Amino acid sequence: MQQQWHLKRYRLILVDRHEMVIVANPNQEKCVLILLPGLYWAKKVSLPVTKASQARFFAASFFDGILPEGDYEYEAFGENGVFVVVAFSRQEIREAIERHGIEPSHIEAIFFAQSELKGNLLPLDLGNNFALVEYDGAVIQLPLSHIAGAKRWDLVCGDFYFSRRRFS
Repeated sequence: MQQQWHLKRYRLILVDRHEMVIVANPNQEKCVLILLPGLYWAKKVSLPVTKASQARFFAASFFDGILPEGDYEYEAFGENGVFVVVAFSRQEIREAIERHGIEPSHIEAIFFAQSELKGNLLPLDLGNNFALVEYDGAVIQLPLSHIAGAKRWDLVCGDFYFSRRRFS
C-alpha cells in the first residue's frame, strides 16, 4: 500500500554526495529527501525468502569485500525471492545533508531512489545533466547524454506516490 503524501506541502529534494536537485515546491520549508544511487550501493539478488525484512538479513553477504572501509547498514526492497539489497553509511548521508545546507529539523522523511523512483517514472531527467534509469532491476544514475527519452520531473510527478519504505 502506498502512502499518499501531499507533495505540495514539502520540498522534494534529490540528494547525492556532491549535488542536490530540488524537483518540487522550492518555497516550502519542510522537505522530503530521496537519496540518489551515489550515496549507497545496490545489487539485485534472488533469495529463497518472501519478505524484504528476511532479505535484509542476508544483504551484507552480497557486499562482502566490495565496499570501501566504513560502517555500513543494509536495506532490502522487493518480494517473493527477487530483491534489491542496499548498503549505506549513515555518516556519509549525514555529511551530504550537512554539505548541502539542508536543516535536519526541516526533514520530514528520507527515502532511497531504489524504492521510490521506478517503473513508469524512469528514465528520469534530474535536471543536472544526469538521469536515473533502471538497469537489471536497480536504479542507477547515468549521464543524460547517454539516455534517450528521459522524462522531466514536472511531467511525471502526477504519477508519483511515496512507498512506506522510509529511511530512519
